[in-house]
Amino acid sequence: MNKILLVEDSKDLTGNLSDLFTEHNLEYIVAGSAEEGLELLNHIFPGLIICDFKLPKLSGYEFLLTLKKNKKLSSIPFIMISATTENSIIKKIIDGGADVYIKKPFRNKLLVEEILKQLKLAA
Repeated sequence: MNKILLVEDSKDLTGNLSDLFTEHNLEYIVAGSAEEGLELLNHIFPGLIICDFKLPKLSGYEFLLTLKKNKKLSSIPFIMISATTENSIIKKIIDGGADVYIKKPFRNKLLVEEILKQLKLAA
């Protein structure tokens, strides 16, 4: 199964998701910022990216737009997670190229289902 790139600055959420991924035998690598995520993408080609919308400096949305401009990276399935319920922001995320938007807090089962679905669709 392809590796997941998790771009998340919250150590608590990263820890929880690491446990969840391990429980479901999902390989992953963590970037604590969008900049670190972009650097990792110079060395790895993940099967899926999960990214927080609100990140310091370069936002998750800006990270998404950067990926979509790169032909090699634009095909990687992308799940955006955020606490926002503002429809205009959610629309902006989907229009920007995210495959899935998941609102925080989310059920672990929902996230795992979306991960498996996106990995299968990409295969």
